[in-house]
Amino acid sequence: MEVGEELIRICKYNAPDTEAFDHELTSYALNAALGIIEISEFTTDGHSAHLASLLSLVRDSADLYLSSLDPSISSYSEHSSMVDDSRIVKQELHREEEDLIFISSLPDELDDETVSGLRDRASGYTALLPFAQRQ
Repeated sequence: MEVGEELIRICKYNAPDTEAFDHELTSYALNAALGIIEISEFTTDGHSAHLASLLSLVRDSADLYLSSLDPSISSYSEHSSMVDDSRIVKQELHREEEDLIFISSLPDELDDETVSGLRDRASGYTALLPFAQRQ
């Protein structure tokens, strides 16, 4: 079994069931696990649909967080506008653009030095959501 396939299997096995857990971060944890699966599947088959799904998961998490800040939003369009205009979503979109530019510059074959650089880059990110920064 390849590393990507093993990672997908592990994520699917450990992804929280939102019906079984009621912790405030359960949906975020599920989106994170699904995001890792989408990235792993993209690296395996190269289909860009996985990136679109990943972006949808990111937006869902931002939407969930912003909804928790102001549950009085009365309409979908008002809520959608609030999500699109939020600092968090704008920061995430900027980060995603930088990541896509960076990823497109990578060689087809990743050597140990490149993988190490990717790990360093990922570990240098700070969390965008306040509760994630407390951890």
